[in-house]
Amino acid sequence: MAGYLPFDEPNLMTLYKRICKAEFSCPPWFSPGAKRVIKRILEPSPVTRISIAELLEDEWFKQGYKPPSFDQDDEDITIDDVDAAFSNSKECLVTEKKEKPVSMNAFELISSSREFSLENLFEKQAQLVKRETRFTSQRSASEIMSKMEETAKPLGFNVVKTTTR
Repeated sequence: MAGYLPFDEPNLMTLYKRICKAEFSCPPWFSPGAKRVIKRILEPSPVTRISIAELLEDEWFKQGYKPPSFDQDDEDITIDDVDAAFSNSKECLVTEKKEKPVSMNAFELISSSREFSLENLFEKQAQLVKRETRFTSQRSASEIMSKMEETAKPLGFNVVKTTTR
């Protein structure tokens, strides 16, 4: 709802402490009902945390909620209809590959983990949190960048290519 995570810290120990103490804040545009539900969802104690049944009964949660209808009279949908909807696109298919995992030495493992990063020992920048997302692909870098540009531009984003290291 806010567009960011409730807990986000560059230091893993600080992050865990904030989660355990439920130290977070909601943006001012959140309604009191939304703030109350989020506080109950993020409650660290499982004993006092809101249950799914309680959440479904909460007045804020129920606003505008329409329970799903499973009436068979509305439409007769068969498994063939579902198969036909997904069979046109090969991009949606997920396949499992049984491959031997890539072995990493200790230095590669440490450098790939934000929690083990040593950069805070050497360089301090006030109020700067670097967010990263990593993934692997068998596609070339140029294919990936091309697809990112193709996807981002209609959404109003600019893609900037830089090289690091």
